[in-house]
Amino acid sequence: MRLGVVLDPAPGADAPLHDLVAQAQAAERAGLDFAWLREAEGGGPPLLTAAALGPATTTLRPVACVAASEHPLAVAEAAAVADTITNGRLVLAVRGDDAAVLGESADALVAALAARPFRHEGERWTIPALRPENDGATERIVVTPPPVQAELPLWLAGSAAPAVAPARGLPHVVETAATSPTPTGRVRPALRALEPDFDADALVAALRADQAAWGCDVTVLVPPPALPLAARLRAIERLATRVKPRVVQVPLPDGLEADWAAELDARIAALSD
Repeated sequence: MRLGVVLDPAPGADAPLHDLVAQAQAAERAGLDFAWLREAEGGGPPLLTAAALGPATTTLRPVACVAASEHPLAVAEAAAVADTITNGRLVLAVRGDDAAVLGESADALVAALAARPFRHEGERWTIPALRPENDGATERIVVTPPPVQAELPLWLAGSAAPAVAPARGLPHVVETAATSPTPTGRVRPALRALEPDFDADALVAALRADQAAWGCDVTVLVPPPALPLAARLRAIERLATRVKPRVVQVPLPDGLEADWAAELDARIAALSD
């Protein structure tokens, strides 16, 4: 299983973007895989933040979560730029609670991010608009620059996602309150709330249960938004040292698992001294 963490600026931060970069760098140093970026007070647009993380990280994959109501052409253009700046590491998540809006947004984004001329005509958007003042404009357009990735990952989130994703073969993000959901797509991602002083053993057990029940292979942990920066950085470190080593490998038999965990704790304690 791959792990990520939601990044939010610390409450009252003087430099919110600096906070997000510090968290992203800590997550990368800790060996986490994804940094989920969302609209947050003082945090700036997620795709802009994703682009800002490009020069500051090398392996961490930013997941920029945008609203389905945003114009898909503007989203596609910003996503292509962010993917270029991150050298092909961007994941785009689109959140919506209205199935019609989320579905049309997904259709338009799939076409726009395919790096070839396209046209979209839907209930909400027409791309290109071909208004009278645009006389002579082409009937198809192409997003430039194209994304670095041949297929930029597109995940659907929100209450409408389970209904919209299957027809399009796209992953939908499971927000783990449901039991044994049936997500679509080749990647099966989940968001899971993370308490500040989480029990690492209980979290490992829950992640393994999700993996066994419905094939969850990416989990993004969501710390409380009001958590101070220092506490966020400690949580990231604990995820890396106490949780990730145990969920990326096949579970060991009970006796060996206990011995291995004790040895790991001893080594971590020695490094901390």
